[in-house]
Amino acid sequence: MPFTSHRYNGWLPSSRAVYNKFINDLLEEAKRRHEQKAQHVASVEEFKKDIEANATMVDLFNKSFVQASSENLITSFEILLQVLDIIVSGPPRSIESDGTETHEPVGVPIYIVLDLLINTSAGYTLFNMGEFNSAIKKLLNSWGEYLTTADSAKTLTNEAGGWFSPLGLSILQADERGNFDATYVEPDPKAVNKGYASWDAFFTRQVQSSARPVEQAPAGTVVYNACESTVDRVRYNVQTHDKFWLKGMAYSLYDMLNGREDIAKQFVGGTVYQAFLGPNDYHRWHSPIGGKVVDAILVPGTYYAALPDDGEDGYMQGALIRSQPWLTIAAARAIITIQAPGPIGLVCFIAVGMVEVSTCDIRVKPGDSVSPGTELGMFHFGGSSHAVIFGPHVKLAYRNEVKPEVHQRSSYREAALKETKPKKVTKSGATSKAKSKSTPKALPGKKKRKAKRDQTKTDKESKEHKSVLNFANLPIELFLERAALDNVGLPSCPDNSVSESEYAALMFFEICAECGKAAVRQVDPILFVRGCDKAIALKVDHTSDVANLLLCSPYLVLPRGKTRIVWCQVKEYERIREIVDELEKGDGTTFKNWICESYDFMQTWHKAIDPLHKWVKNREEKEKNARAFQIQTRLIKLSWDAVDISECKEPTQEWKTLVFKTKLLDDNEWRDILPHLLDALEQVYEKRIEEEVYHREIERGIIIGNWLGGWTDKNTERWKTRWRDPVNPTSGSESIGTSEMMLYSQGIKKFSTTLSIPWAPRSTKVMTTCPHVIELLANDLPMDEFERKFEEKEEAAVLELLPEGLKSAEMRTWEFEWVSCTNNEGAVTTGDTLSTNAKILLRADCLLNVSIGLYTHYHYPNNLGALKGVSFYDLDSAKVAKAILRGLGRPNAS
Repeated sequence: MPFTSHRYNGWLPSSRAVYNKFINDLLEEAKRRHEQKAQHVASVEEFKKDIEANATMVDLFNKSFVQASSENLITSFEILLQVLDIIVSGPPRSIESDGTETHEPVGVPIYIVLDLLINTSAGYTLFNMGEFNSAIKKLLNSWGEYLTTADSAKTLTNEAGGWFSPLGLSILQADERGNFDATYVEPDPKAVNKGYASWDAFFTRQVQSSARPVEQAPAGTVVYNACESTVDRVRYNVQTHDKFWLKGMAYSLYDMLNGREDIAKQFVGGTVYQAFLGPNDYHRWHSPIGGKVVDAILVPGTYYAALPDDGEDGYMQGALIRSQPWLTIAAARAIITIQAPGPIGLVCFIAVGMVEVSTCDIRVKPGDSVSPGTELGMFHFGGSSHAVIFGPHVKLAYRNEVKPEVHQRSSYREAALKETKPKKVTKSGATSKAKSKSTPKALPGKKKRKAKRDQTKTDKESKEHKSVLNFANLPIELFLERAALDNVGLPSCPDNSVSESEYAALMFFEICAECGKAAVRQVDPILFVRGCDKAIALKVDHTSDVANLLLCSPYLVLPRGKTRIVWCQVKEYERIREIVDELEKGDGTTFKNWICESYDFMQTWHKAIDPLHKWVKNREEKEKNARAFQIQTRLIKLSWDAVDISECKEPTQEWKTLVFKTKLLDDNEWRDILPHLLDALEQVYEKRIEEEVYHREIERGIIIGNWLGGWTDKNTERWKTRWRDPVNPTSGSESIGTSEMMLYSQGIKKFSTTLSIPWAPRSTKVMTTCPHVIELLANDLPMDEFERKFEEKEEAAVLELLPEGLKSAEMRTWEFEWVSCTNNEGAVTTGDTLSTNAKILLRADCLLNVSIGLYTHYHYPNNLGALKGVSFYDLDSAKVAKAILRGLGRPNAS
C-alpha cells in the first residue's frame, strides 16, 4: 500500500525519517538517564518486576528482540524500560520532525516503541498472555491517571510541538475534520490551552452540536456514522464461526460478541462495517440509530497483540493496524446492542480499545432509549477502532466513498437515499441507507422438503461444529515462522495426508480439535490430536480383545497421580469395536488379514511418530522447568531460600504435582497453590535448621579441637630468664635498684629457665570440662566471635580460683628479667605483652591442685582450663611458698 499523508490515520509516521528520529530521541534521553543511574518510574519498576517474575515472559521478550525486523531500535528489555520511563512521565506530543520540513503526529508513543516487537511470533505469544496484559494494564492505568492531572496539559500549547501550534492544529483539522474552534467545545477559547484542564479532557473533548447536526430522516431508512474514523473494511455475509484471525477474511460473530450465541445468530449472513480512530480524531461514540439499548458490557482483552505478517510494501511497521478484524475478538472492547423499531431491527456497536490507555467508557445502560446521535460513550487516551454489525435483512448504501484509508466524519446529516447493491459505492455524505430484503417465496413440494432437510443438516452441523476452526486455509507463513524461530528441531509431519498449515495449526494453535475450545495442552505425540480437558477418552483395558488394535497414549488425559494411565479416544474404540464385531461374524481369514494389517499400520505409525514423540517430551520438560523456575523466582522474592525450594522437589509428591506441570503459571493459580507450597517449605526449612544445628555442633567440636591444637603450637608465648652481668647489672635493660639481697653467689653457674605460656589449653578435655567453653559452644557462636570471647574468659576463669588482692609477679629484678622469645631458638623481642591476669597467675606462691586421681600440684600455665569444680587453690602449699618468698625478700617472685 502506498504511503498516505498520515500513515494509518496518524497511528504511524509515513516518513521513516520521522519514525527513526522519534525513537532515536527517546534513546538519547534514555541513555542520559542510564548514565545518571536514574531510578525507574514507580509504574515502570512494577512492570519490570511483573515481567521478570515470569520466566516465560522474559524468554518471549528476549526472542522478540531477536526476531524483530532489522529496523527495530529497541534491542533489549532494559532499553525498553528506560524508554517507557520517559514516555509515561509526560503527555504525548503532537508532532515530530525529521529535521527538515517533514512534520507528522506521534500520538501513540508506546505503540510505536513496541510496533516491530509486535510483528514477531514471540510477540504474538507474549502480548496475548494474560500475565502480560495484567502487567501492562497497571502501567497504562498509572499513566492514565497522570493524564487527568494539570501537569499533563503542558503540551496543550501553541509552541512548537504543542497541539495548538500551527502545525498541531493542521493535524487536528486535516481530512475535513473542520476548524477546531468552530467544531469542538472549548472551556476557555482565549486561553493558550483553550481551557482543557488535562490531556484527558482535551482527548475526550465534546463536539459542538452545530458542527455535527443530526438531521432527521424517516425512521428505519438511515443509519448514521457512529464515530469519526477512517474506514478499514466492510464485510458481507458474516458467519457465527469463521477464520477470524486471517487478514482479509470474514469475521467470527460468536467471538466478536464474547460467546453470546443467542445474539450472534441474529446477525448471521449480515454485514460488518469497521473503521478506526486516529489520535487526532474525535473520540466519543454516538448511536447510529434510534431505539432501545438491549445490552451494554465491557469485555477485557489484549492491548498490544496483533497477527504477525510480512509487512506492506517492505514496511514492517503497522501489523496491529492491519489486524483490525482480529482485534474485534482479542482486544479490550465495549459491546452495545440496540433494538431499532421497524425494518432495521437489532444493531450491534463494538468499541475496540487498542494500545496505550485505551479505556472504553460506556455511558448508557440496558433499557435506555436512544436517538440517532445520542452519546453512547467514549475512548480515553489511546488508539481505538469500532465495528457496527447489521442483520442479514439490512442492505446498506453509502453516501460517501467507503474504502480503506478514507476518513469519515461523524456527520449526522440526512442521507440522500439511493437503491443500490451492497458492494456498490456511492458518493456524498457519511450516512448509510438501510433497506429490508423481500421475503422469498415458499418452495413447493419436493424442493421445500429438500430445503428443510438441508436446513436441518446445516443446523446439526452448526451445533456439532459450534466452535470448530478450519485450519486448512491458515496462512502457512504465520505458523512456519513460529515453528522455525520458536521450535528449532521440530520434526516433519508424520502424516503425509496432513498439510503443512494443518500441521502447524495443530502444533501451535491452542485449540481443541474436537470442540474448538481452548486447549493449552501439548499435542498428543502418539495419537497426533490436540484436545481440551473435556476431550472424550477411555481408559484402556488391556484384557480387552481390541486393546492391541488401538492407538493408545498416556498423554491424552492429564495424569492425576505418580504414573500416567494409558488412554484411547472413545470414537476410535467404537470404530475398532464395530469392525471387530462385524469381521468376527464372517470369514476368519479376512479377520486375520485385517488384524495383520492393523498391526503393520500401528508399527509403521509408531515409527513415524517417534521423532515427534521425543520432541514433544523434550518440550514438555522445558516447559515444566520453566514453570518451576517461575515458581522458584516468586518464592525467592518472598524471602524463601533456594536451598529449601530445591529440597522440596524430593520429599513431597504434592510439590511435584503443583510445580512440574506444562501449564503456564498465572496469578489465580499462584494464589491457589501458594498455601500448599508454603506448608512444604516450612517443613523442609524446620528440618534443615535442625540438621544444620546438629552438624554445626559436630563441626564446631572438630574445628575447636584443631584450633586449640594449632593455636597452642603457633601462639605459645615463650618467656625465659635472662641473667644480668654482676659487673654491669644494668646492661641490656634500664637501671634496677640493687638493694635486694643477692640470691646466688657469683661462682654459681646459672641456667636460663624458659616458660611457655600458651594462649589456649593443651587438654582436649577443655570442651567437655571447661564451663565457659561449654557456654560458648551452647550459644552456637560464629568462630571469630567464639575466639574473642574464649580469650577473654580463659585466664579469668582460672583467676577466680585465687584469693583476691594478689599482685602481679615480678617480671624483672636487678639479677634477671623475663623476656619474650619469638621462636624456639630464643630470638628476643622487647615489649611487655602479658596481661595483668597472666602476671598474677605466674606468682611463685600461686599453687593450684587438681583433684583428678592423685592430687597434683601445678603452676600456671600447666593444666590451664581445668574445671573449677575439680581444681582448687592449694592454701597450705601457698602459705609455705609465701613464707619462703618473704624470707628471700621476694614476696612477689615469679
